[in-house]
Formats: sequence, C-alpha cells, structure tokens
Amino acid sequence: MRNRQILINATMSIGQVIVTGMTLFILYRFLLNHLGVEQFGVWSVVSATTSLVNIGNLGFSGCIVKFVAKYLAVGEKESVIGVIHTATASICVIVGMILGAFYPFAEWLLRFVIPPSHLSEALSILPYAMASIWISVIAGAFQGALDGYQRIDISRLISVAKAIVILLLSFFLVPAYGLIGLAYA
Repeated sequence: MRNRQILINATMSIGQVIVTGMTLFILYRFLLNHLGVEQFGVWSVVSATTSLVNIGNLGFSGCIVKFVAKYLAVGEKESVIGVIHTATASICVIVGMILGAFYPFAEWLLRFVIPPSHLSEALSILPYAMASIWISVIAGAFQGALDGYQRIDISRLISVAKAIVILLLSFFLVPAYGLIGLAYA
C-alpha cells in the first residue's frame, strides 16, 4: 500500500509540473495577446513586488509537513490538529501583519519601477495581488499538512485545479475588464 501511494504521489507531482507549465504557457500567451506587453509587464512587476511578502511564511509550511508526519507516525492525532491550527493561525496573523506594513512600501516602490503612465493601473491591482499572496500562503499551510499525511497527490491536484481555475477565470474576466480582470482572477 505504501509503495502504491509513493507511486501515485510521484505521478501527481510530475503531472502537476506538466499541467501547470502548459497552463502558464497558455495563460501568458493569452495575456500578451489581450493585455499587451506593457500591461503584462505591470502585472509582472506588481506580482514580483508582492511576492517579497512570502518571507513572512517563515518556513511554517515546511515545518507543518515535518510535524504532521512525526505526530501521525506515533499516533498523536490531537497533536496533528494542534500543529495545523497553530501554524495556520500564525501564518494568517504574521503574513497579514507583514502585508499591512508592506503595503505603503509597495506603493512607494512601484512609483520607482512603473512608468507614470501605468502607475494608476499598478496601484489598482496591488491590493488584489497582496490578497492573493495572503491566500496562497495560507493554502500552502494546508497543502503542507496534506504532504505530511503523505497525500501529496491531493496537494498536487489542488495546485493543478488552481492553475486551471485561474486560466479559465482569466479567459472570462480579462477580455471584459482588462488588467483588473486578471487581478480578479
């Protein structure tokens, strides 16, 4: 049974890389065609700027994997629940505080790297990009718990589903709303 799960986990990990890669290729091509190079660049710079907040994760996701697996191995299910709750709550609060403190700095930083003609667009998608980072970090905690349970297959399936949902939402929202539609997606 264990070898079967390892094979499933490995297969899903490979599948995730392939599907996510194809999805990103399709998404980026679509975005370049519908938004143009300049707006795509604005989105890229805002995304890169907000990704700095990932430092606030402080390795919680990796620790969740280790401690969930450890407590499961010795049959301490209550400790597993405690690890997941504590890490998730900690991530919510810490990353939320970092995002709140980082927001004015991000606005200031974008003024130096985005041309004035596109600054209002960049600032309009900044809150969405920051909310996306916050949600992604929290989701990473839960995916770390799944990895600790040796259910990497489910974790990778969630990642694939996320990529596909973003692609589909982009197909519907970007033509109607432009750059802000991408932020919604």
